[in-house]
Amino acid sequence: MGAGHPECPERLLAIKRALKGQGLWDKLNHKNAKPVAGDLLSLAHSESLLHRLKQPVFEADYDYIDPDTCMNAHTYEAALLHCSDRF
Repeated sequence: MGAGHPECPERLLAIKRALKGQGLWDKLNHKNAKPVAGDLLSLAHSESLLHRLKQPVFEADYDYIDPDTCMNAHTYEAALLHCSDRF
């Protein structure tokens, strides 16, 4: 993804700062994410993508899924996390 790409860790910090600055942060319903069963991901993602996300990636490396999307060693685990009470 590289420098200047809109999908970067700093964007989350900027959002948090903005929410705090507007006095909205403490009004949000904060939840801890919990993992779901892997088969639930197939409701939203193709089997080929899920297979690719499970492939090994070295800890410090990134692998590109497409020209605008990359993954790392933690992408599949992150995909299993959700904050919904529905599952």
